Amino acid sequence: MIKYVSDFFAKKEKIHVNGSIEFNNAVRISRSHCDGLDCFNQKTAFLEYVLRTVKADFITSYNAKVFYKEHVNPREARIMPFSVELIGDEIELDLNSVDVFALPWKINSITTMLNRLKNEVFKHDANNHFATIYYPYMNICHADNGIHSILIGKYYNKGNIVARQYDIEKAFRLYKTDGDSWFLKETGEKIDDVFDFRIAIIFEIGRMMYEIKQSKIAKKQHNKM
Repeated sequence: MIKYVSDFFAKKEKIHVNGSIEFNNAVRISRSHCDGLDCFNQKTAFLEYVLRTVKADFITSYNAKVFYKEHVNPREARIMPFSVELIGDEIELDLNSVDVFALPWKINSITTMLNRLKNEVFKHDANNHFATIYYPYMNICHADNGIHSILIGKYYNKGNIVARQYDIEKAFRLYKTDGDSWFLKETGEKIDDVFDFRIAIIFEIGRMMYEIKQSKIAKKQHNKM
């Protein structure tokens, strides 16, 4: 039985009220175009492009938020519905090959880390960088602690980060979204709001990548029979 922690995070800020419109457009266009491509490599290259573009739009908009608002609450941010049953083992990741979502809130800390890490390699600190989750297929880490050092480590693309791996394949089986809310696929029950419609797009593009790869594996196995 999956247990959800609805009050695990602090006050949530609903950024995009009409996120379902953008979400539906992005998913429909991406799926339609992908279906018209001939081979596996073309499909995955296109979906990877969509994934990287939407992630860049999402991440940079929140990195810049510290310049636009007097007060930023990093605890408002999240990627997926939180469930301890979906948080797996630790994995070490190269900051040069993974995207990082953090919500910086102190200009002084950004300056300090820019100067400190300019000529150094970011090093994971288990006592500070302990609330980081990695989402496969979406290829994104969410840093919830040690935010500024992780953020600038990614900015310089130097070093490795240790994160707990989210069971995204199970999430693909469990969840669906309309861009505004998360639902259980089996019952249609709403379990959470979507933090930002772009997260829902990233999730669904990741699902498409997963389905295409699984289809290729199934075809290979069938051909061996």
